[in-house]
Amino acid sequence: MINMTINDKRCTLTLDRPKANALSAELVAQLGEKLDAVEADGTVKVVLLQGEGRFFSAGADIKEFALRSAEELEQQSRDTHAVFNRLEHFNVPVIALIKGAALGGGLELAMSCHIRLSTVDAQLGLPEINLGVMPGYSGIRRLKSHVGTAKALEMALTGQAVSGAEAEVMGLVTKAFPTEDDMVRYAEQLSSTIEGYSLDSIQGIMAVSAETEAEKSDDTEARLFGRIFDTDNAKEGVQAFIAKRRPDFK
Repeated sequence: MINMTINDKRCTLTLDRPKANALSAELVAQLGEKLDAVEADGTVKVVLLQGEGRFFSAGADIKEFALRSAEELEQQSRDTHAVFNRLEHFNVPVIALIKGAALGGGLELAMSCHIRLSTVDAQLGLPEINLGVMPGYSGIRRLKSHVGTAKALEMALTGQAVSGAEAEVMGLVTKAFPTEDDMVRYAEQLSSTIEGYSLDSIQGIMAVSAETEAEKSDDTEARLFGRIFDTDNAKEGVQAFIAKRRPDFK
């Protein structure tokens, strides 16, 4: 589900889970294993994270959610927090290459990366409210840090996505490009520049930049994420998604 290549000092991780690289619990666990491998290698100075096919990641695996209890979903939220927080605090920079869509869990994953590049027409958003649920992988906390509280709440409370071009203006992505080829070319140039510097310097900069006040927010989110899936509205939202109909929320 995640392909990994290491070429000299650069690691490329590619999400490869048809049809839209949906984030299952297994895929997230595998991401943690890939980070283990990068650390064990000891020579990697930069990581590129991308999606195979049309999308970076269109979100979490909603069908998987439908099979889990509130307690299991709370634990899944905590497990995903652990991996995404590790990614956010990783000792070398991780660059996300966003095309097609980074929605829900896909955007939460991208926001855990240190640098986000995007095509101008990519769609980025937190659409969970459309299913009667809420983001569960630190999406609101991280979105607030990038675009401010008001815009983050507008996006989370309406479920509306923004384009890559809009995301660049908002500061949600570092740079947006007309085409995927342009984005990849820039990512390779940026990676080459970083690779030219000492690993000690890179890791020192990454250590200083790491966040330190995320634990309380993540704990609250995990509890609410599990609880909300046990409501009638959440069950209606998930079933409507699977049945491809409009939900009837109460």
